[in-house]
Amino acid sequence: MPYRLMQVGDLISFGALAIQAWELFAHLTDEVEYLWKGRFNFIKALYFCSRYVSLAAQIVNQLLSYGIAIKLEKAGNCSTIFVFKSVIGHAALTMLEIILFIRVYALYKQSLKIKYILAIVYICAASLEIVGNGFVIRSIIQTGGCQSPSMDNGALILFGSGAGFYQIAIFAMSLYKLYDGGLSKTPLTTLMLRDGVIVFVLLTAMMLVLLTYDSLARNLDLAFGKAFLSCFISVISISASSLILNMRKLAVKNTLRSVGYRNTAEGGAERSYITDESICLTSFYE
Repeated sequence: MPYRLMQVGDLISFGALAIQAWELFAHLTDEVEYLWKGRFNFIKALYFCSRYVSLAAQIVNQLLSYGIAIKLEKAGNCSTIFVFKSVIGHAALTMLEIILFIRVYALYKQSLKIKYILAIVYICAASLEIVGNGFVIRSIIQTGGCQSPSMDNGALILFGSGAGFYQIAIFAMSLYKLYDGGLSKTPLTTLMLRDGVIVFVLLTAMMLVLLTYDSLARNLDLAFGKAFLSCFISVISISASSLILNMRKLAVKNTLRSVGYRNTAEGGAERSYITDESICLTSFYE
């Protein structure tokens, strides 16, 4: 592989890490204000995993291409690197899918019917992804050595089909609710539509690249394989954390809406509030 192409792949990989780190620091103030306060719950756990665990995985991915990789190469155990990258990529995608599940479930006001539909869609998609990634890991182990492993195209298609099916289903259900489900246009619905479109486009593009990854890896070697994974993790981390943070900001800013005054037991008057409908749709209950 030409040295210049290796440099380009390394620059792309490092650039993805730099963008992910910059996005974290750019929104750190909002994160502290809207997510560090209050009790710790499942939504916040998803946020911190998608933000900080993904960043740690990104850093490890960079290190694996340098000093650590050299040690593993000498030990003839390079397959460990490829298996690790396959697992963290799948784990990052799973976190994003869970977040999208919760958002659409909340959009339908936690309908039990929608919960079952989403669960069926998720199980089908996750099954395809797990089987596909399992075949990928098997190919990595069977190939061995420190060259870019030859992937089973069928395995990549299975994984990409599962991820694509889930994204299309989530996007379609969101659009139906927003346009045909009788949901009024509010800042919340505008936010959900905007974020949903962005995530759908980004994930679709990444899945298309994934389906051509085998040919890219064979022709451009490991540097571009690392670059693809770096971009993938960066896109997933930024998308997942932004989905939660944007919803949280909207929820906190509109948590209470004044509806007048009421008499108190002491004979005075105090302002009463009701929870805004948009907050119910976020499922962020403290």
